[in-house]
Amino acid sequence: MTAPASHRLTARRDPDLLRSGLHIELRPGESSAEQRIVHLVVTNLAGHDYPTGSSHRAVTIHGEFGPAEDEAVLLATFSPRGASTALRPGESRTIKVALPEGADWVRCSAVYIRNQFDSQAVRIPITSVELTLPATR
Repeated sequence: MTAPASHRLTARRDPDLLRSGLHIELRPGESSAEQRIVHLVVTNLAGHDYPTGSSHRAVTIHGEFGPAEDEAVLLATFSPRGASTALRPGESRTIKVALPEGADWVRCSAVYIRNQFDSQAVRIPITSVELTLPATR
């Protein structure tokens, strides 16, 4: 006799599948004597909200800035919780990121969190992107 097929949803446990649903990109933004900006563009490539399902799930994006490489800064959280901030299918969002003085590069990393309310919950790195900035005058 054959064992019955499993109906467990494995996406939340499959790093490659999670990675295939989200794209992040950094683009140079506005600059002035007082401030430099980069644009973080986050795009949902999945055919459903991202993240989807339980309100406990979330995707966070943190930024690091060099040359100092101080502690990473939270830039965005996407979650289906409450007034959902989850990305709709095909949606792109642009987040303006102000750079600290003297930064010559920025790295943004997206992490899938299975339970955002549990500090011991599974965290899966999804993707990261880095942009080297032109020298300021």
